[in-house]
This record gives sequence, C-alpha cells and structure tokens, in this order.
Amino acid sequence: MNGLVSFFFQFRIKESSVVVFVDRQLTEKIVLRVVDDARRRGDHPMSDEYHDATVNFYDLPKRDRASAFDTLHRDMFDRFGFPSLVKELLDDFPILREQVGSVLIGSASSGKDESVDLDTGVNHTDRKRRIGMRLQPERFIDLIRLRQRLRVEWLQLQDTIDPTFQYDTSQRWDDLPPMEQNILRDRYGALWNIAVEGRLARQFGENERARMNLLDQFNRLYRKHPDNVRDVVFQRLWDEGVTPHPSLVALTENRRAFGEFYSGRSVESLSDEREQDISEEIVPNVGDPCPLCRFPTYRWVIRAATLNGEGAKTVGVGEIFERIQAEHPNWKPEYGVCERCYERYELLSTVPPQSERAQQCR
Repeated sequence: MNGLVSFFFQFRIKESSVVVFVDRQLTEKIVLRVVDDARRRGDHPMSDEYHDATVNFYDLPKRDRASAFDTLHRDMFDRFGFPSLVKELLDDFPILREQVGSVLIGSASSGKDESVDLDTGVNHTDRKRRIGMRLQPERFIDLIRLRQRLRVEWLQLQDTIDPTFQYDTSQRWDDLPPMEQNILRDRYGALWNIAVEGRLARQFGENERARMNLLDQFNRLYRKHPDNVRDVVFQRLWDEGVTPHPSLVALTENRRAFGEFYSGRSVESLSDEREQDISEEIVPNVGDPCPLCRFPTYRWVIRAATLNGEGAKTVGVGEIFERIQAEHPNWKPEYGVCERCYERYELLSTVPPQSERAQQCR
C-alpha cells in the first residue's frame, strides 16, 4: 500500500474506511480537460482561476514547482467531486461497501483499455477487497454520464459476490471454436446488462437511451426467435430484478430455455443442458469481424443455407469452403468469410497442388 503513495494521490472517503487512490498523471489530465472544457463553454472564471493559481509556479525551483502543481491538481480534483462519486457508489451498493477497503483509479489510453474489476482475494492488511478502474480522462468531463456508466459496472461487480446471483467463474465455453465463444459471450453480456439496467432504472429512474441500445443488441443476437417472444423475454429480464447467473447461462446457450423463460417458468435447471451445436444460430452481420482476418466485414460470402437477406451477402462455392476448412479446422461454412478472404482461397483453388505441377513439368 505504501508504494502506491509515490504514484497515486490518496483520498479518504468521509464516514467510511474506504481509501481512493488516483493516478497522479491521470488527476492532472482530468483537471486540465475539465478546465479546458469550461473555457470552451465560456466558463472563464474557472480557467482564470487555474491561470491565476499557476502563473507564479514557474518562478519556483523545479522540485517545488512540481509539488505546487500536484497540490493544485489534487485539490481541484477533490473540489470537482470525483472522490465524492466513489462514496455515492458505495452507498448505492451496500454489499460492495461492506467488502471493499480501497478503490484504485488508473488511466486508460482508449476505450478498449478501460476496465472495472474487483480483486478476487482480500488485501492482507485490512482484510478488504479492492476495486480497480482504468478510465479515459475524458470520461470525467460529464459527471452524470460517468455516474450512470459506473453504476452498471459496480452493480455487476456486486452481483459477482452476491450469493443470490450464484456467480460461477468457470470458463464454460473455452472448448468451443472462437466464433461460437464470441457469440455466446456477447449474448451473456447483453442479458446481464439488460437485467442490471432494469434494476438501475427502478432505483434511479429510466435511462431510455440505454434501454433502446440494449433492445437493439438483444434483437440482433436473438434474431431467429419470433418478435413477440423476444419482446416478452426482454421485458421479463428488465423487470425481474436479480436474474441468477445459471438462468443467464441457460438463456445464452439453450433455445428450450428461451421458450421456458418466455412462458414465465424458471430456467436455472437448464444451465447444464448446453446445445451441442450453435453454429446455425450464427448469422454474420454487416460490420462484424471476419472469423479469418478479424477485420470488420461489409461484404460477406456465406453458404446458401444461412442467406437471410440482411446486409451484403453472396453465396459461396462448396469447394472453396472445403479448402478454407482444411486450413482452419475450427471454422464452419455457417460462419461465413469476408469477400477478400474468399477471393484469396478462390485464387488458390486455381493453382494445382505442387505434386501435380511437378508432374506437368516432366
């Protein structure tokens, strides 16, 4: 813990034993972004305050100058209300409040690098767990949206340690081909987000934009189910409260569970009945990554059985698909490929095997 002081500012949460550690460089970036955003919005008093406070820092010795900037950035970060946001979140989620002793906030360079995690173990000094967050500095410009985003993340963290959720950390889908793993993880994530956003809507008020985005994602992931069935399942997830992890797993990988849930019945017992082949559930969409080259794909080549009229799709030749499958054993024609990858294998099919070329040269 002592080593953190060199690289992190430390904030004590009032009426709590929780300590918040914030990366010093991230704190500076956040303060400068907030001040710059205020200036662009015409809030000149804030930018003038920062300028007036720092104008004399440059006359100080280098070490004293760095210390003066550190103190200013720390104080402004505190005044902007960011440490108080952690207290609000702890008050919102009592199970986390009881088990968490510290919150560590670091910097993320992009959206892909962002994360919110809970230590699986406990800290050896206070027997408490730690929440670690990596966020982009621009997230702190809009405190309302940041609060909404972190409520979703923190409620999911709370679910993982809430006995009623029955969370299981085992990797259920590691034995499947990557394309099938991806669709199952996307489904599970969407179902969990729906249940979480529904609970947050009842506690803090409806977030219509989040609801519409989740409904759109849900409809794409379960497009093979009838509209009326999808509508009922989505609404039940939204309204039900805590939907346990086994139920989410069953809905992710079992079509029968989807029907049972639609009918209002429990599906927890179906979480062990994974369907053996979900490849027919995979329908490539415009913008999805190609399973071979992983680039976003806007023109797919698929087999005739999966052609459903959505997006730019072309029916491929079975012989070419066989050649692809020979080189990529985990790939299935149902997955489709991008037009460019298909053309590559199409070109390779016109080149005779090496033994045949040697025969022709004799």
